[in-house]
Amino acid sequence: MSVELIITKSVDHNFNPTGEKIALSDWLRYIKSDKHLRLRTAPITVRSPSGMELSVNPGKGQSEVTYRGEKLLFLRYSNGELWMNYVDGLDDPQNPIRRKIVKIAKHFSAIITHDAAEEVLDW
Repeated sequence: MSVELIITKSVDHNFNPTGEKIALSDWLRYIKSDKHLRLRTAPITVRSPSGMELSVNPGKGQSEVTYRGEKLLFLRYSNGELWMNYVDGLDDPQNPIRRKIVKIAKHFSAIITHDAAEEVLDW
């Protein structure tokens, strides 16, 4: 089980509900405007511990980011929020993926949190 990073407007810094959401159309427009992002259209393939290969179609608003010449799964849209697996390196404030996440959160006037506890990440 992994921790999920969340960019959200649905709660404030005290986790009080705001009733706000990031619109899918705004997220898709943002992806189009950023030269390092693109909408993921190809299936996502993973290998299970037993060696079996599994493929699933990307979800609505699944993005990829170009990092060091490689396309990496990035934020995906779910019910007015942007989600991604918390990956190694995000603890470093200079990490370019983290910096991209911060830029996106600021663009949408959203907070950054995770699904492990009610904690705002002060990035």
